Amino acid sequence: MSIEKTVLRTVETSVEAEGILSEKNLERAFDTNGKEIIRGSLTLKIDDTRFIRFNVYAGKYTKDGKESAIYPGIETVMNEYHSIAEVGEENATKVRVSRGRLEPQSYLSRRNGQIVTGVRYSSNFFNRSGQNYEPKAEFKIEGFVSAVAPEIGKEGEETGRLKVTLLVPTYAGIEPFTMIVPEELSDSFMSYYDVGLTGTFYGDIINQTIVSEKVVKMAIGKDIHKESSQTIIEHVMSGAEEPYEEDDPKTFSTDIIRQALTERELRLEEMKQKAANQTTTAANPAANQSTTGRQIPKFSSAFSGTGF
Repeated sequence: MSIEKTVLRTVETSVEAEGILSEKNLERAFDTNGKEIIRGSLTLKIDDTRFIRFNVYAGKYTKDGKESAIYPGIETVMNEYHSIAEVGEENATKVRVSRGRLEPQSYLSRRNGQIVTGVRYSSNFFNRSGQNYEPKAEFKIEGFVSAVAPEIGKEGEETGRLKVTLLVPTYAGIEPFTMIVPEELSDSFMSYYDVGLTGTFYGDIINQTIVSEKVVKMAIGKDIHKESSQTIIEHVMSGAEEPYEEDDPKTFSTDIIRQALTERELRLEEMKQKAANQTTTAANPAANQSTTGRQIPKFSSAFSGTGF
């Protein structure tokens, strides 16, 4: 079943970050047309608990066959930038990321087969930090406000913060993005924004792992020390522009958002069905054989990108 996609304007999302290069996982490879690329990821350490990973994908040549102006910069990162994993924190390269992109996305978990909604960060623009080194990870995003609710803590109490769901058009289709409004900005947010409005929001990316230690007391012998970790991923709003006016061409109408959400549900169902069919084929070898019993060769990788 083919899914028609509602055409929504491209929204503006961006990420700016600065930190110490923690991990560098880049490799040279070739795309489906045999052209050289560099792909992988770079992880920056913002502070002792906060990290952010950027996906990297750069081709040596542009679509019209010219040499890419971006590629040499990524080669420099690959060859000259040093990570904490390679040389230790004191000698690692401090990196500034500009023109990064934030993209909400949904995918099927290989672990439990459920749809997972997350956020992907990417960039091809990296520079060594200068004297004014300022560790940070900040975002800017446009979106349609689809839900606003008080944040509920582990004990069932309201934290004073707001949990806001934005709907954001992406290349794949519309996707949800969860944003936290801190307590000190909650009243101001509610005075400007309501469900159905479109606006531009700014904030901090909080991606941290908190390690705690629990001591199990022994009646006999030494106590046992157990470590546990908790990963917290939040996008905390620091500011917002005024909502767009109803007649502003940048405003998303409720009708078109509703249509895009219907298409998203169909897309996710198709994703799950495709995964279920692959599982069935893998569990039933006979489904991948010809009437003669000969194994049917898989051509998908060979014809990838050719239209077949």
